[in-house]
Amino acid sequence: MADANGAYGVDPKFQQYYTEILANLNPQTIAYQAPSVDEIASQISAYLRPAVDQQIANRRLSTLQQRAATDADAASRGILSSTWVTDIKNRLMQSEAADVAAAESDYRAQLLQGVYNRQQQEEDRANQIAMFNAQMRQQAEKDAYSRAGDMYNLYLQNKKPSGGKKKPEEPLSKKPDEWSDEMEAAYQAWLRQGKLPVTTSGRAGWRSGSGGGTVNVALTR
Repeated sequence: MADANGAYGVDPKFQQYYTEILANLNPQTIAYQAPSVDEIASQISAYLRPAVDQQIANRRLSTLQQRAATDADAASRGILSSTWVTDIKNRLMQSEAADVAAAESDYRAQLLQGVYNRQQQEEDRANQIAMFNAQMRQQAEKDAYSRAGDMYNLYLQNKKPSGGKKKPEEPLSKKPDEWSDEMEAAYQAWLRQGKLPVTTSGRAGWRSGSGGGTVNVALTR
């Protein structure tokens, strides 16, 4: 997030500009809610399960047909109640159970793999959306900071001190062009103590060594 203080300090006026402008910019973001694991599993099962159920149903139908054929053959031979017929039917049922179990196992494996792959896709999508939203908010904060700075500077330029017509003196942002050793010493004294020599005009400043004039600078700390 952009620092709303920055070069402008903690002036409530700048904070006001920044907050209002940022609220009005209202960056466009994407609201995204990733599906839960149960929701993903339900969606994948919806297209996997019908094929598995049909496969199992076909396998059971095949067992019934083979059992019926066995009964018909045994009846024609007069051995319908023989242990041979019972053994064949048992083996048919065991084979069916093995095939159904294999189909269910394949289904579960496909379901788990499908859920895992989908989760990875959803995680990647969520990360991309989060990055996009963060970039949009960051850009809005930068724009708000820049615009608030312009408004704040205009506010400072137009601001007048109470009880007078003179505009406030500009804060010291850089040293004057005429900068002698004496001026440097006075400046360092101000940094340490907040005091400057008082000139004949009654203002704190430095006396220029060349022209004899005084460079008056309003200092803020």
